[in-house]
Amino acid sequence: MLADMTAPFGQYANDADSVESSRDYYSIYNRVDGMSSKKLRYQVPMNPSVYQNPDGTNSTFLFPGDPYKPVAQLSITDFNDNFSPSWAISLLPYHPEFYNTTN
Repeated sequence: MLADMTAPFGQYANDADSVESSRDYYSIYNRVDGMSSKKLRYQVPMNPSVYQNPDGTNSTFLFPGDPYKPVAQLSITDFNDNFSPSWAISLLPYHPEFYNTTN
């Protein structure tokens, strides 16, 4: 399941479809709660609620001329270009089979 949530090539983390309406329902690039939300799923990490580095510290980025940004504030392109496999853990609750494994 972690591979499915790994950007930019995972089954539910593939941004190849630039047209929002053609994305998989479970895509991390879809809106959190349908069209009414302005946030995309990858911008609302879960379990834990912040993206973490492999050592457990919170992931942030420093871009030239910008302050540190939490991962959830990155653009899709920056998110994909800087994706760390440890971030897939925070996306697992968006996987359609996740709750089948927690019972």
